[in-house]
Amino acid sequence: MKSNEFINILAALPEQIEKAQDICSRVKVDLPEKINAVYIAGMGGSGVAGLLAKSILSENLKIPVELIRDYAAPFAMTKNSLLVAVSYSGNTEETLSVVAQAEKRRVPMVFISSGGKLAELAEAKKIDIFEIPKGYQPRAALGFLLIPLLYIFEKLKMAPGLKEDLAEAVIELKKLCGEIGPGVSPHQNEAHKLAAKICKTFPLIYSSAALYPAAYRFKCQLNENAKLLAHAGEMTESNHNEIEGLCALKRGAHNHSLLYLRSERDSERTKKQMEITKSLVGAQLGGVREIFPRGKSLLCQMLSLVYFLDMVSAYVAEVNGTDPAEIGTILKLKKELSR
Repeated sequence: MKSNEFINILAALPEQIEKAQDICSRVKVDLPEKINAVYIAGMGGSGVAGLLAKSILSENLKIPVELIRDYAAPFAMTKNSLLVAVSYSGNTEETLSVVAQAEKRRVPMVFISSGGKLAELAEAKKIDIFEIPKGYQPRAALGFLLIPLLYIFEKLKMAPGLKEDLAEAVIELKKLCGEIGPGVSPHQNEAHKLAAKICKTFPLIYSSAALYPAAYRFKCQLNENAKLLAHAGEMTESNHNEIEGLCALKRGAHNHSLLYLRSERDSERTKKQMEITKSLVGAQLGGVREIFPRGKSLLCQMLSLVYFLDMVSAYVAEVNGTDPAEIGTILKLKKELSR
């Protein structure tokens, strides 16, 4: 895949969300009436979808929702739980390991995948599956991975107003595309301008707990798309530890950049902590760049941040002359694991 093709795919997130909604409208899932917990198994780009879904729906979750990003299924996962296995390829070995353990425990399951072993198992065992389009890299298929997850929670009556929130998000993302998409001049493109400022730095990204999935997603996108190390931290936890390390940095003796993801939805105490932290560490880090979301709903705000920052990561790759679609080291790792 060419670099510009990959950037165009990232830019097409709003259309991807609409396609995912259409897929979901045609899938019938039979979920247990009573469950005591939901477990979401997924790695990498597939796992980020679970992280985003849990945070977006946090105000309406009536039961515990836990993420599994490992080979082992938690002991607490029983036949009274629900497992949602998310693997774009359908062949993620950690996720398949969790599914195998869940099957032995007779845990009800739903899959989200484009094929692979998960699709084969779904057909053989009559497990409900949201089959999504092939041909994408997982980190560029967020709409196809996230929207089915949200629809599952809507069916569980834990995602009120989902269709309205998604409609708001699509409108705002399409507006953003007109402002920061690949056809917009770098001189007028705020995402490109930010990319040019951080492209040679080690970005330190902080947000409130509610927006942390967007910060973490940005870190991961910088890692994979731009081949750039980055760190994501959560306010206010970071003010109980990391702040000492930040304040100890000597200006000019490091090459970090500091970014805050902020929202009016953040609590007043969190806002105050972020303002105080800015005054304490801003000088050492050459100032703080603040990024605000679009829209009213948490879903729209989260997706608008993700969209803007996805484009920043792609533009960092472009500025640095790096192919955002290339993941040679990850592929080498998988090859060695398969031996």
